[in-house]
Amino acid sequence: MKFWRVSDGALLRSLGEQTDDTEALALSPDGTILALGTEKVIKLWRVSDGTRIRTLKTYQTGIEGMAFSPDGTILASGSDDCTIRLWGIP
Repeated sequence: MKFWRVSDGALLRSLGEQTDDTEALALSPDGTILALGTEKVIKLWRVSDGTRIRTLKTYQTGIEGMAFSPDGTILASGSDDCTIRLWGIP
């Protein structure tokens, strides 16, 4: 995952190596945490320095979508197995 400045196209930050296809992503309301969902895993990244905070082992099938609660303390993820999981975010 790479962050680019829109005004001039400069690369601002890369968040580690992502070897699996990203199927869903969500940015926390305060912009500090990025959640990237692959087929069976959600990785949480600190936007400010590109550090991976946590890896959540999730589903047997693909992740279809994710969203943070308005206060950023809960991440909801949905799967194509028709389930939704709620994750407490530190």
